[in-house]
Amino acid sequence: MGVSLFSSANLTFLERTSPRIQATLLDDDDLPVPGSSVTTLTMTLYDVVEDSIINARDGQNILNANGCTLDEDGLFTWLVEHLDTVIVGATELNALEEHVALIEGTHTAGSRHFKQEIRHFVKNLGKVP
Repeated sequence: MGVSLFSSANLTFLERTSPRIQATLLDDDDLPVPGSSVTTLTMTLYDVVEDSIINARDGQNILNANGCTLDEDGLFTWLVEHLDTVIVGATELNALEEHVALIEGTHTAGSRHFKQEIRHFVKNLGKVP
């Protein structure tokens, strides 16, 4: 399909922090996909081991909503909420818990469908309420 947000990246965030994730949405020719050509964009955020949905992000609309934007230059920005980086199952101090944000969308009047995973780790700080 060719639409992509990321090359492989090693993202690690501290528990209950609010980082910003930015990437450019690219088409088959590695050209930016304008936000106006995207008709749907959703996110499902889950913990890999527990398979638990995080922060009620289960097929949630993120097309210029819910802390996410996509501009005309194809720049996707996710202002991660502190509840997006909670620890679900890891109990050991400093353990890394793998989370996935599955991004799904359509562009070019709904004729092109794409999926992209943003895999990242959340570090258990232990003393965070």
